[in-house]
Amino acid sequence: DFFRMNDDNRILDGMAVNGQLVALPIDAGGASMIVERDGRLTIDELNYVNYKVILGGTDVPLNAVNDKRGPNQLVMYNSNYGTTTHTNNFGTEVIIKPLADGWSLVRPVEFEVTNVINGGGNSVIPEGCAVLSGHGSAQNILNQLQVGDKGKFSIEINALNGEISDPLHILGVKPMILKKGAHTSYVWDERHPRTALGLSQDKRTVYFCVVDGRQSISKGVTVTHLAD
Repeated sequence: DFFRMNDDNRILDGMAVNGQLVALPIDAGGASMIVERDGRLTIDELNYVNYKVILGGTDVPLNAVNDKRGPNQLVMYNSNYGTTTHTNNFGTEVIIKPLADGWSLVRPVEFEVTNVINGGGNSVIPEGCAVLSGHGSAQNILNQLQVGDKGKFSIEINALNGEISDPLHILGVKPMILKKGAHTSYVWDERHPRTALGLSQDKRTVYFCVVDGRQSISKGVTVTHLAD
């Protein structure tokens, strides 16, 4: 995966671990390596849509997951972000705990409110739980919640070239350079160090390819060379 090279080092592509989101994609056009809950592997381009929580029967869109909270935004944080939310005190934060089978990327997850913190930030993220952090208009929605209230989290993740049934782990791997054995339209003609992941046609074997570069003994390769 690639990271935003500034003070926050934000992951640029979608990522999930153990059925829980680590990051929503920032860059469009990337591909992902997907590990299904039954162990099957696939590489595909994914579309993340309709990420939201349902509070009091009303759909409330999430602005981000595990990213900085902006004005009037609702952001969800989990332990993949760290031990706390790193937010300021100008908002409300609600601790939620999933019920039944825990977190999922393919079905609505019912949760229960375990704590409401009004006017406090940098909340501790309990293991296995998540924190809804709201500012401004989003804060007003969270202020209506009480401990014991129920809600739901849901997201749709669609594969553009095939189907995924129950993704457990997702790793962004940037553009696809080979699809069904043929070159894609993606071109990067500069020679650089490269890392690539590939999958056999029967989806039973994963190939890892690493090419050194930017030094006298190895200049690196272009994307076209890597695909070849």
